[in-house]
Amino acid sequence: MEVDSAEGFGDTQIADDRFAFTDETGERYGVRDQNGTIIVQPKYAFVAPYVGDISVVNNSSDKFGAINLRGQEVIPLQYDFLTYSEKDRKFLYGQQDKYGLLDENGKVLIKANYDMINFPEHGLMQFTKNNKSGYINEKEQVVVPAVHEYIMGRNQHYFISTQGQYYALYSIKDNKKIANGYDYMALPDEGTTFLAMKNRKYGFIDDKGKTTIPFKFTTAIAFSDGVAIVSEDEAGEDFYYINTKGEKIPALEAE
Repeated sequence: MEVDSAEGFGDTQIADDRFAFTDETGERYGVRDQNGTIIVQPKYAFVAPYVGDISVVNNSSDKFGAINLRGQEVIPLQYDFLTYSEKDRKFLYGQQDKYGLLDENGKVLIKANYDMINFPEHGLMQFTKNNKSGYINEKEQVVVPAVHEYIMGRNQHYFISTQGQYYALYSIKDNKKIANGYDYMALPDEGTTFLAMKNRKYGFIDDKGKTTIPFKFTTAIAFSDGVAIVSEDEAGEDFYYINTKGEKIPALEAE
């Protein structure tokens, strides 16, 4: 049954001039503007807050789709899972416990053949198959085979994975292992000075796996803007700043 007015029913703001409201049963949701004009009649089981100009919705059959700010269904309600990235203007969708990607118009870019897949980052997507992770490009070509137990993080050129209880550093370009056997590793925001830990001490290695700053720190944070925060006292409270040469620098210089 259509309603003539959204006034008097509970609502939630989901965009600058959009509010989700319910019908009299409180079970079906529609969308109205700030003047009470109905954009979408209450027919959805859920209406998510807008991400950009897209809201993910689902129905009583628990199928997901998406609507735009005008209330038009831009993605039909036929998926078991759906989320949207405004930055990429793509949807990550799920069907029968497998995942893939759609473009903003609903065209399939990557078929739902993966146990999990992420939105693109630096032209690559992390994917999971048979509980192992790797990377494909946007042409669905495998760049890094799915042989890694867990990928902890990556930047444009490198990624860190775990092997049992240990961390390993890899080059994305040639899928080459640079270093492994560390208790912890972290990537810098840029450059090739990587934080690592062994024997309960932190130090730094380069893109050849060579130690460039000795493992002497009780606490350390990965390099950001060419600066890292470290400490050598057992309590880990006497912090100071270093550059990528391991030289101590004043706090003002680090800011």
